[in-house]
Amino acid sequence: MKKPGSNNYTKKEALSVITRICSKKEICSTEVIEKLANWGISDSDTNEIIDYLLKEKFVDDVRYATHYASDKFRFNKWGKYKIANALKLKRLPEYIITGALDLLSKDDYRLLLKEELAKKIRNLPKTSTYELKGKLYRFAASRGYENDLIMDLLNELLNE
Repeated sequence: MKKPGSNNYTKKEALSVITRICSKKEICSTEVIEKLANWGISDSDTNEIIDYLLKEKFVDDVRYATHYASDKFRFNKWGKYKIANALKLKRLPEYIITGALDLLSKDDYRLLLKEELAKKIRNLPKTSTYELKGKLYRFAASRGYENDLIMDLLNELLNE
C-alpha cells in the first residue's frame, strides 16, 4: 500500500487509508474530498467513498463542527465570529455552524472573555481609560468576540 500523500490510489486503497485517518481524528467531508482529489480519485469514486464514510459514521459534519467549536473555544479562547469564519472556510453549511455555536455555554463564553480581558488589563501599562478600552477592544475583537459583549464587559471591568 502507498503512503498517504502519494498520488494515484485505487478506490479500495483510498477507502482503506481514509477510513484509517477518519478513525484517528475528526475530519469533515470537505477535507476528505480534498484529500481524495489530491490522491487522483475520480469524482464518481469520491462520491461512493463519501457515501460509505457518512453511512458508517466515519465522517459527520455536525459532530466535526461541534467538536471544532468546543475545542477552539476552550483551548484557543476564540470567539464565535472567529470560529464561524474558520468553519466557513471548511465549506460547512450555515445551519451546521449555527448549531455548533449554539451549543457553547453562554455563561462560560461570557466568563472566559471576562477572564481574558482581566488578564490583559494586568499586562498592559497604565494609560488613560480611553486608550486602555481601545486596546482591550481590539484584543477581544481579534479573538472573534461580538461587539456588544466586548463593550458590556469592558464597561463592567473598567468601572469596578
